[in-house]
Amino acid sequence: MKSPAKCFHGKKTRNDEKSRSKTFFLVIAIISVLAAVTWAAVQSAGLRIIVIGDSTASTYADTNPLRGWGQELVLFFKNGAVTVLNKAIGGRSSRSFIEDGHWTSTLAVMQKGDYLLISFGTNDRGMVTERHTDTAGFRKYLTQYVTESRAKGAIPILVSTVNQNSWSGSTFTEGFNVGVNDYHGAMLRVVTALTVPFIDLEKKTATLFSANGQSYNANFLFDGGTTHFHEMGAINVAKLVAQGIGELSTNADVAPLAAALAPLSMLTVKSNKTNAGMITKSDTYPESAPITLQVMPNSGETFQQWEDASGKSVSAQTSYKFTMGAAAVTYIAAFKGGTTSVSFARAPATLRSPSVTLSDNGLLSITAHERILSARVSDPSGRCILHCEPNGRHAALDIGSFSHGTYIVSALTSEGLTTNKVQR
Repeated sequence: MKSPAKCFHGKKTRNDEKSRSKTFFLVIAIISVLAAVTWAAVQSAGLRIIVIGDSTASTYADTNPLRGWGQELVLFFKNGAVTVLNKAIGGRSSRSFIEDGHWTSTLAVMQKGDYLLISFGTNDRGMVTERHTDTAGFRKYLTQYVTESRAKGAIPILVSTVNQNSWSGSTFTEGFNVGVNDYHGAMLRVVTALTVPFIDLEKKTATLFSANGQSYNANFLFDGGTTHFHEMGAINVAKLVAQGIGELSTNADVAPLAAALAPLSMLTVKSNKTNAGMITKSDTYPESAPITLQVMPNSGETFQQWEDASGKSVSAQTSYKFTMGAAAVTYIAAFKGGTTSVSFARAPATLRSPSVTLSDNGLLSITAHERILSARVSDPSGRCILHCEPNGRHAALDIGSFSHGTYIVSALTSEGLTTNKVQR
């Protein structure tokens, strides 16, 4: 009698063990799922972008009116989803960023899974000896950035050079994809050779700037010269970079970053009359973006006020700042009077043209009555081959090493743009 009882007791114990085992594995499975979800959430919240480049991307102090697109990029991602470490530094080329030690310090803080946006070219093309890099050197340094960041477990993304507000008459010129200055093509060769995700900011800004026109760019996006941006210009260029990230959503490596992009809402800007003065263009922006509405009245025209969609006055200033909300919004620029439109892309009739002299040894001197915002030398086709931003009344450009022929000298002052032809 004891034996059956003992046998029965043993069978019950095995069932209990099976039950406990199933419960144990069920708990483990639940914990694993929760851990995976938590890990994914942490990973999403922990996305990091590192930006390296020059002054067009760098961060400026609040007291400085200049802004770089890397400074504004975080606006285009969902709140808290992405951290941007902007390592871009003014005056640096793909070569000098490395030689000055900035790449070493960037690698030191780089982590596995970071996204590295690489954008140079502005100073590579320039004639300053310690910055200048030809397209062969440009490819070499871009290759170094890609291979060494990948060795750290980061995801490099090449971003072609942002264009300048460069024009030949009424034609927009792309100064980074022609002849010996084909930095755009040089970057594409690295993209192809190393299979690197690519954002074509050169083409995107060419499309934007040419559609805007020289006058709009100069007064609403750029900060006085042809290279650097004020806040709205940097935000608009950052939007193009974010757009490029979104276009890479099918790339497995970039998809998590693209998924973190913030939604955009429509900002509609209107005028109360046809053929009114120049006003900020309508566009889409993310929530919390700082927006500046501007207006430049036509000759004989008076700007009255900015109004909201209901017609309520919000400001009588030609420049009105607000923070973009989550919903679409409309503002109206109210004018009165005026019949003649002013083209700010051309010099006013009263402009006192700068004097341009060329010495026998090829030193080109430009002297103006007003502050010279930028000066440039172009070949007869309009391709810019030399430029500077003196921010004074005198500019000096050395074309002594150039071949003999005709060159176009352009000077943008606070009164307008003038051009001259010189014979070398």
